[in-house]
Amino acid sequence: MNYQDYCLPPSNYRIIQWFNVDRFSPEQAFTSHWMSSRAFFFVRLGVTLYSTVVFWAYFLLMIKLDRFVGFFKAFTTMTFAGLHAYLVVSI
Repeated sequence: MNYQDYCLPPSNYRIIQWFNVDRFSPEQAFTSHWMSSRAFFFVRLGVTLYSTVVFWAYFLLMIKLDRFVGFFKAFTTMTFAGLHAYLVVSI
Protein backbone atom coordinates (compact mmCIF):
# COMPACT_ATOMS: atom_id res chain seq x y z
CA MET A 1 0.00 0.00 0.00
CA ASN A 2 1.55 3.28 -1.09
CA TYR A 3 0.33 6.03 1.20
CA GLN A 4 0.49 9.58 -0.07
CA ASP A 5 -0.16 12.30 2.45
CA TYR A 6 -1.55 15.68 1.60
CA CYS A 7 -0.70 19.07 3.04
CA LEU A 8 -3.10 20.79 5.37
CA PRO A 9 -4.45 24.13 4.22
CA PRO A 10 -3.01 27.14 6.07
CA SER A 11 -4.84 27.93 9.28
CA ASN A 12 -6.51 31.24 10.11
CA TYR A 13 -5.37 31.08 13.75
CA ARG A 14 -2.10 32.82 14.65
CA ILE A 15 -1.11 30.35 17.36
CA ILE A 16 -1.33 27.43 14.93
CA GLN A 17 0.73 29.33 12.36
CA TRP A 18 3.30 30.30 15.00
CA PHE A 19 3.85 26.65 16.04
CA ASN A 20 3.83 25.56 12.34
CA VAL A 21 1.21 22.91 13.11
CA ASP A 22 -0.57 23.68 9.84
CA ARG A 23 2.54 22.54 7.92
CA PHE A 24 2.67 19.07 9.51
CA SER A 25 3.76 16.30 7.13
CA PRO A 26 3.31 12.78 8.60
CA GLU A 27 5.81 11.14 6.26
CA GLN A 28 8.57 13.51 7.39
CA ALA A 29 7.70 13.32 11.08
CA PHE A 30 8.38 9.61 11.49
CA THR A 31 11.54 9.20 9.45
CA SER A 32 15.21 9.73 10.13
CA HIS A 33 17.60 11.72 7.98
CA TRP A 34 20.57 9.56 8.99
CA MET A 35 19.31 6.00 8.54
CA SER A 36 16.57 4.06 6.82
CA SER A 37 13.33 3.19 8.58
CA ARG A 38 14.32 -0.48 8.72
CA ALA A 39 17.69 0.25 10.34
CA PHE A 40 16.04 2.67 12.77
CA PHE A 41 13.55 -0.08 13.69
CA PHE A 42 16.35 -2.53 14.50
CA VAL A 43 18.23 0.03 16.59
CA ARG A 44 15.09 0.73 18.61
CA LEU A 45 14.35 -2.99 18.86
CA GLY A 46 17.82 -3.61 20.33
CA VAL A 47 17.43 -0.79 22.85
CA THR A 48 13.96 -2.06 23.78
CA LEU A 49 15.18 -5.62 24.35
CA TYR A 50 18.08 -4.37 26.47
CA SER A 51 15.72 -2.16 28.46
CA THR A 52 13.34 -5.06 29.03
CA VAL A 53 16.08 -7.35 30.34
CA VAL A 54 17.50 -4.67 32.66
CA PHE A 55 14.10 -3.60 33.97
CA TRP A 56 12.87 -7.10 34.78
CA ALA A 57 16.22 -8.20 36.25
CA TYR A 58 16.23 -5.18 38.57
CA PHE A 59 12.54 -5.74 39.36
CA LEU A 60 13.12 -9.38 40.35
CA LEU A 61 16.27 -8.50 42.30
CA MET A 62 14.35 -5.97 44.39
CA ILE A 63 11.67 -8.59 45.12
CA LYS A 64 14.30 -11.16 46.10
CA LEU A 65 16.04 -8.70 48.46
CA ASP A 66 12.68 -7.67 50.03
CA ARG A 67 13.20 -4.05 49.00
CA PHE A 68 10.31 -3.83 46.52
CA VAL A 69 8.27 -1.54 48.80
CA GLY A 70 10.33 1.47 47.70
CA PHE A 71 10.77 0.40 44.09
CA PHE A 72 8.95 3.36 42.51
CA LYS A 73 9.98 5.94 45.14
CA ALA A 74 13.20 6.90 43.38
CA PHE A 75 12.84 9.38 40.54
CA THR A 76 15.45 7.53 38.46
CA THR A 77 13.47 4.29 38.69
CA MET A 78 10.26 6.05 37.66
CA THR A 79 12.08 7.73 34.77
CA PHE A 80 13.55 4.43 33.59
CA ALA A 81 10.14 2.74 33.83
CA GLY A 82 8.61 5.58 31.82
CA LEU A 83 11.31 5.43 29.13
CA HIS A 84 10.98 1.65 29.00
CA ALA A 85 7.20 1.92 28.56
CA TYR A 86 7.68 4.48 25.79
CA LEU A 87 10.15 2.24 23.95
CA VAL A 88 7.91 -0.81 24.20
CA VAL A 89 4.83 1.05 22.98
CA SER A 90 6.54 3.03 20.22
CA ILE A 91 8.28 0.14 18.49
